[in-house]
Amino acid sequence: MTPDTLEPRPPRQGRLDVTIARLSDGTAGSSIVPVVGLALLLVAVIGSLDYLTGEWLSFSIFYLVPVSVSAWLGNRRLGIVISLLCATTWAAIDVVYEPRYPSWWYGVWNATVRLGFFTITTLLLTALRDAHHRVAALARTDGLTGAANWRTFRELLDAEIFRSRRTGRPFTLACIDMDDFKLVNDRHGHAAGDAVLRTFADVSRQRLRSTDVVARLGGDEFALLLPETGVEDARTALVALREAFTDATTRQGWPARLSTGVVTFHQPPADAEDALRHADALALEVKQLEKSGIGFAVACRIGADSALDLRRERT
Repeated sequence: MTPDTLEPRPPRQGRLDVTIARLSDGTAGSSIVPVVGLALLLVAVIGSLDYLTGEWLSFSIFYLVPVSVSAWLGNRRLGIVISLLCATTWAAIDVVYEPRYPSWWYGVWNATVRLGFFTITTLLLTALRDAHHRVAALARTDGLTGAANWRTFRELLDAEIFRSRRTGRPFTLACIDMDDFKLVNDRHGHAAGDAVLRTFADVSRQRLRSTDVVARLGGDEFALLLPETGVEDARTALVALREAFTDATTRQGWPARLSTGVVTFHQPPADAEDALRHADALALEVKQLEKSGIGFAVACRIGADSALDLRRERT
């Protein structure tokens, strides 16, 4: 397992993609009250301008602004409510200026068509927003386990390396290769193999901190990033994780175990690929010497300008 064999670095997002992401994620988890207030204010302003300019100037397209704001930043229900309010405001202004319809139902028809147009806009925008969220999630996570994918993990690891350089605080990186994973697939089927991978991701999320990162790099290979974590804390966490995973797989009758290489970086590596190279090499050593083992190492520099070297031990 090396970074060179994994997914290449993705192209940088365009400005439109970044703008959509910021708009769609900016209110995630926040109160909808500010969105309601903004939408109502926009309806009031546009309706007032529509009324003050009289029947000779059309403001119809501007009613799409509060509809779009409420649908994208709020939710589908709010978008439909604001659509109804916009259609009603537009119809009321028509009544004030007494358009000479041949019959009253012409006005009802126009108001209904406007409401339908605003509602369709709401439905399309909320569907687009939801699809964008799903695509964004799929682009950053592994579809089977819900863990971060290689692209996301590399970004977070590079950020942690930068922070380590700035603060001087250590971090720990672990590369994990499952032992006898093929045996699980051969004996119990690929559904069981998928369940083993999900079990590891679930156990990792339960046992590690919320600030730690669990990533699936491909196949049965995982990586863990433990920010601002020294050797002893990493040892406690990784040994407990191995025991929890072993207990979970033993209960299911699965022979899968973990070979783990754990490197604590008191001196930051050059980049994410360099960090993973050290942890992956250590995991490979562990797998060759003894299955279900954990190799611990501290990355340090022998000289001021020399490459990182590892001081190794096994548990």
